[in-house]
Formats: sequence, C-alpha cells, structure tokens
Amino acid sequence: MMKLLLFSLLLMISSFVSIASERLMAIIFNTPDDYYVVQIASLPAMTDLEGAVKELNYKKRLVAVKTLVKEKQHWVILEGIYSNQKEAQQVVKEIQASYKQIAAWARPMSSLKRVLTVKSVK
Repeated sequence: MMKLLLFSLLLMISSFVSIASERLMAIIFNTPDDYYVVQIASLPAMTDLEGAVKELNYKKRLVAVKTLVKEKQHWVILEGIYSNQKEAQQVVKEIQASYKQIAAWARPMSSLKRVLTVKSVK
C-alpha cells in the first residue's frame, strides 16, 4: 500500500526516474524510522540521473532524492519503501537476480532521513 501511494505522488522528469515531490518527501518524513528503502544507486549530480537510469536498464519507476554525505551532494535513486528489512532484502535479491549491473541494497529509513538535504516538510 505504501509503495503504491509513494509512486503515485511523483514529479516526472523522464519515463523512468522522478524527483521526489514535496508530498512524497512528507511521506518519507512520516514513515517510521524502522522501515527500509531499496536504494538502486547514488549519483553526484542531478544531470546524471536520466543517463544512469537508462544505463541501469531498470524497467520500473524510480524516485530520486537529494542527500548530503560528508558535505557532498548526491542524488540517491530509490526503488521503494518497505515495512521491514526482510521484505526489502527480498526485493534486493529479485533486482540483483534480474539486473546484474545494479548494486541495490536495503537501507534503513532512519539512515536516509539523516542525509536528506530537506530536513522537514510543512
């Protein structure tokens, strides 16, 4: 249910990657810290997003959020939000089985929230 809601609230920039809208960011901030996201990639510049997604050849819609790690901006590409680690890890296994070039991982929501450049949404 959360995943359907998540992907229905996107601001499109291409057919496969989207920048998180303000409403989507509110969902991320209101998601419990013990949930997980599946991260597909991290890129240093927004201009790299569309090309990277095409190169990854992933066929489902993705969301990009801006983060700040060690004082450097990165765009993190997310596949979805999951209520527990087991569910997220299962999705990671499925992605890795079908897309060998993707180094997906299950990231704790609390970890993602700490590095988001937007710290709250009104």
